[in-house]
Order: sequence, then structure tokens, then C-alpha cells
Amino acid sequence: MSDAMIGYGTLLAISRDGGLNYTTLAEVSNLPTPPSSNVDIIDVTHYGSPDRTREFVVGLIDPGECQFDLNFIPGNATDVFLEEINASGEVVRVRITWPNSWQWVFDGIATNYTPTAPIDDKMTASFTMKVTGSKTIGLAT
Repeated sequence: MSDAMIGYGTLLAISRDGGLNYTTLAEVSNLPTPPSSNVDIIDVTHYGSPDRTREFVVGLIDPGECQFDLNFIPGNATDVFLEEINASGEVVRVRITWPNSWQWVFDGIATNYTPTAPIDDKMTASFTMKVTGSKTIGLAT
């Protein structure tokens, strides 16, 4: 039997005080890009590399970006909150709580907040953050 699950029940929350208090974002509808870890590989090939073969060493980890979508409701608390964070340039703490209560917590800097208003569909917004530093993972406490 599979342990697979759907994303329903995933929660996104942001803290502006280092994780003491979190604001859960309303009406998040998609999390297409949670943080990912991309490892840099550094070419250290030199004139004496054995067998004329390139050599590499592991470099730094780039924690990537986090992007999510939500139902856009102009002027609601989540819209105002995200507008403030996007304009401030501050580093915020982000907490993703998955449906099984497993959490990812990381710091991020807002890079983009884009609302859309199609004529014949729901209004949505996309919010993107550059992740800074490493994430912590574990069960919700």
C-alpha cells in the first residue's frame, strides 16, 4: 500500500520576527516551487590532471527559490501582508507545514509579487522569495 498523499491541507506561514509569531497566509492554492538545493560543482582540472580527465570538487549549496500561488483578494490581510514584505526588503522566516505535519522552515527575501485579474476566471497572485541560508526540517511541535 502506498503512503502517497495529496497536497490538500498544506499551510504556508511567514514570520517577521525571526519565528516567534507566524501569520498563516489565506487561500494559498498552489506551491509549485518549494525550496530546492542545487549544489555547485567546481571544475578544478589542471595541466597534470590524470588521464586528461576533468576533476571536480563540491562547491556551495544554492537553496533556490520558493514560489507559491494564492487567490488574490485585493486589500485582504494576506494581500496587505505580502505587499509589505515585498516592499520592505527584509528577511522573513517561512514555515511550510505539509499535510502529515512535517515542516520546512527557512529564511527568504521577497523578489516578486504579481497579482492577475483575468476577465473570466478567479483573480490570483504569485509570490516568489529567494531562500537564504539552509532550511530546517522536522515534525511540527
